[in-house]
Amino acid sequence: MSIFSLQDIHSVMEHEKQLASHYDKVAYIKSCYNDVLNHSLFSYFKDDYLFHAAYYLDQDHTFHDIVDFAIPKHIKNVQVIIKSIHKGIESIKHGEQVVTFTELMCQTRKQVLCLFKGNSPDTPVGNLLLFQDLASGMEEAVLGISAFFSGKRLTIDYLVGCYQEIADSVSTGCYIYFIRPFTHFEHYNGVFSIITRRRLSEDETIELGAMWTKILSDTVIIEVEKKAKIEEQNAIFEEHTHTWNADLTSLYQHLDVIDKRFIPKSGTDDTSGIRSHIDYALEKAGVLRKIIHFNLFLMKVQKYPSRDTTQHSPEAEPHDETESDKLSSQNQMLIDAHAPEVISIKYIVKEALQTLKSVTNSHRLVDDHYEKKYRIIEKLEKEAEKFPDLPLLAIPIGVYIIILDLLKNALYHTDFDNPNYAVEISFQVEHTTAFFHVINSGKLPKKVLGYINNDEPFSKSKFRRKGGIRTIKRILECRLFAPHQPWDIHARNLSKDEHTDIYLSIPINNGTK
Repeated sequence: MSIFSLQDIHSVMEHEKQLASHYDKVAYIKSCYNDVLNHSLFSYFKDDYLFHAAYYLDQDHTFHDIVDFAIPKHIKNVQVIIKSIHKGIESIKHGEQVVTFTELMCQTRKQVLCLFKGNSPDTPVGNLLLFQDLASGMEEAVLGISAFFSGKRLTIDYLVGCYQEIADSVSTGCYIYFIRPFTHFEHYNGVFSIITRRRLSEDETIELGAMWTKILSDTVIIEVEKKAKIEEQNAIFEEHTHTWNADLTSLYQHLDVIDKRFIPKSGTDDTSGIRSHIDYALEKAGVLRKIIHFNLFLMKVQKYPSRDTTQHSPEAEPHDETESDKLSSQNQMLIDAHAPEVISIKYIVKEALQTLKSVTNSHRLVDDHYEKKYRIIEKLEKEAEKFPDLPLLAIPIGVYIIILDLLKNALYHTDFDNPNYAVEISFQVEHTTAFFHVINSGKLPKKVLGYINNDEPFSKSKFRRKGGIRTIKRILECRLFAPHQPWDIHARNLSKDEHTDIYLSIPINNGTK
């Protein structure tokens, strides 16, 4: 008798049709088990069934758990099992438990790990599977698991302790299985876990592993397709970027010739008007050249691990850095051109304000709002003069883009028809952190506030200039931007007069000493 039926497999295939449009990876896995496979697991194992879960690693090796399957509450011991499982998961997510069975199995390509308390399994032990008796005691269990994976003692005492609690709560036998997909393809980086009162036969283990492999394969196909599309889009973007950069450089050079050869420094009102347009075009072309070049840099280094990447355990096998090394070698000139430097935030804020002032000046005679913006920028320039000349280590053009977008965002969202409109900037130092605040009248939508503070994913709801916020977050997430200590962005709505405060937190002990 099989665990799963032909109808089960067909039903999973029906779910697969909707994967690209209706599900993400976690939702799809949950749906396959909750809607289709759970019933078969409960029916097949009957009273021997206790619990099942799934764990997987993202491509950046971030750990994810899927444990909230629809498991019947009447199952004896289920609450103790869930409590112990969650203890182990929380210790991983909080960084207290660095080593995980999921990562160990995926890295070493071991097939099955079974922690048990009861009769020894009859299945022969080999290089690909381990049956570890938890009744032998904590130290012996840890040493046995360590020998299976790495040959040296792993720091897994707390994790083993959580599963020992589960085994102790079951009066009869308890068998905790971790089964890796039947493939070495790197995208299949997850394990299926099932807890039963009896040993699984080899056929049962293979069937459970085969179904888990099938479900993961569906998600892998979508991931590979998405990756291919992203690589294609990046290639197109890179080609366009080089074209734009060349065109802008040519435009800048032509404007420079006109500026130096044909437009006198002082002259009639007509020539002064022409000069203001030339100055604006030169300023705009120069800024666009820098931004396009920096965007190319960000695109090239996107394969570097992000700041949110979970640190790999020194006890596990080292992560393959070949791709990063190759990327660094191929693009060293681009990386060197955007190396972090010791910069003055005061200078960059003034530079960003000068850019906005130049752009605003070209429109102020025809639009009263631009005249108000111009006056605000002049006020902000005076506020920036009070900033301390504090040395900070970061990529200058990245800081410039961040500051420019924060200022543009504040000016864009200020209601200039409101007589109480306001935009303010400030810079404070508290202990080892500096804070750059940009305050403007008006409140941020709750979803945007959550997105900036990393409390919510990016929302597709309408919000003007949210592209600028995404750009800022993208720069801050680049590990090469501020290599010693990361900067961060925060936002809050101030109750006073319904103002918004978007601010940067900047470590000041960041390698400049």
